[in-house]
Amino acid sequence: MCLCSNFCLSRSHCMSGVYVSEDGKHVVLERQIFFNRNITLNYIGMGSGNQTLVFTKTENANALIRAMAMGWKYRKAYERGASVNEIRLAENKGDRTIYKYLNLAYLSPKVVGSIMDSEIPSHINLQTLFGIASKYEDFGEQEAAFFRT
Repeated sequence: MCLCSNFCLSRSHCMSGVYVSEDGKHVVLERQIFFNRNITLNYIGMGSGNQTLVFTKTENANALIRAMAMGWKYRKAYERGASVNEIRLAENKGDRTIYKYLNLAYLSPKVVGSIMDSEIPSHINLQTLFGIASKYEDFGEQEAAFFRT
């Protein structure tokens, strides 16, 4: 019997070097993986589990830029007098999501410039950016967390 029975394409074609850990909670790949400088790993929580996605630097920058654009859109609506509840209803999103994106509209100009220039440190993904924006109001603290200085 094939150790990688969950990873067989057919009875005769199994993926070598792939198996499930003894506790059944992890898939183990026994292969060398090489990343060039244009690849960054992003971990995105999805419901009750986690999914690992590999983004290029450009894809990561595009995701961050789209998120910041949404934050600015929500900020403009808020500054025109719309309540968070009105924005939430118009966008069909929860309050928490609206606030997470709104926080991105108040990021340091240096951080925003770095993202716009696609000069993003490898540890930054959308979730870490949400964390930085919600945790730090001071531009210096945002920059220190973003650039890890």
